[in-house]
Amino acid sequence: MAQIADQILVLQNGRVMENNPTATILNNAEHVYTRQLLSAVQDSDGYKDNAPGEVVIDINNIEAGYGRMTKQGKPEIPILSDISMRVRRGQTVGIIGESGSGKSTFARVIAGLLPAANGSMLLNNKELTPAIVDRSKAECQQIQMVFQNADTALNPAHKVGDILGRPLTFFHGLKGAARKQRVAELLELVKLPTDLADRKCGALSGGQKQRINLARALAAEPSVILCDEVTSALDTVVAAAILELLGELQAKLNIAIVFISHDISTVKSLCDEIMVLYKGKTVQYTSGKQFASGPYEPYTELLLNSVPTLDPTWLDSRQSRA
Repeated sequence: MAQIADQILVLQNGRVMENNPTATILNNAEHVYTRQLLSAVQDSDGYKDNAPGEVVIDINNIEAGYGRMTKQGKPEIPILSDISMRVRRGQTVGIIGESGSGKSTFARVIAGLLPAANGSMLLNNKELTPAIVDRSKAECQQIQMVFQNADTALNPAHKVGDILGRPLTFFHGLKGAARKQRVAELLELVKLPTDLADRKCGALSGGQKQRINLARALAAEPSVILCDEVTSALDTVVAAAILELLGELQAKLNIAIVFISHDISTVKSLCDEIMVLYKGKTVQYTSGKQFASGPYEPYTELLLNSVPTLDPTWLDSRQSRA
């Protein structure tokens, strides 16, 4: 909006909060909600640098793709090539890249939803089989995935208590009062009222659904959570609250997180290590501290320079360079 609009109208709950020229909105916003929106998209100069724990997942030389396997042992449609990554307890590894770079495919490989064609994965220093159907219940418990779109990840006709209760029964054998109590604890953990357990998911807001999506993953008590574009379908204020919650949960539970996103500013502020993918290959793999200051590989530099800022002259400056 900062690049294309002369005037900006700010809505909240169907009401006009502010209607002013773009410069006024950006530099001297009148309404508190406008300032919240601006604050939620401000790029952070900081970086995350948690003390490293033991390695939870050790991934080496992964190749993966779609279609049948060729005689050479390669997938018919190759996507990932020679990908390696280590995820440590209490830390977040971010994966960024443009659409089609292989980010979500890599998450599916880790989760076992798409078996790797070649390479190896270790979970807590033990070999992890490529396909989820061949993994033990304990292995499935340790790796949980939070999907991008909570609207499709959660059945709108099912009650929240039933959705959270299933993994509690499956992984931990909880039933009856014990299960109900743990559902309440999970709701409190993701900062939702406990009476939501009796409501159907279809009646919840986008932010509430994504918190339920996260609570369902936490119900298994995993070692690592795979977050695949978990804020892309949310508005900026709600997305910022979800990211803050992720940070709090990691500090409290000491879990490892693989965070996949196209939002570079979010990855910079949230992740201890960052992997940049391009056409299924690792272009750069560095610490959050190094990523905040550089130097960058040419493709990483291109990604960083392609992110619009709140400066209305940004687009003109980019066009003048072209």
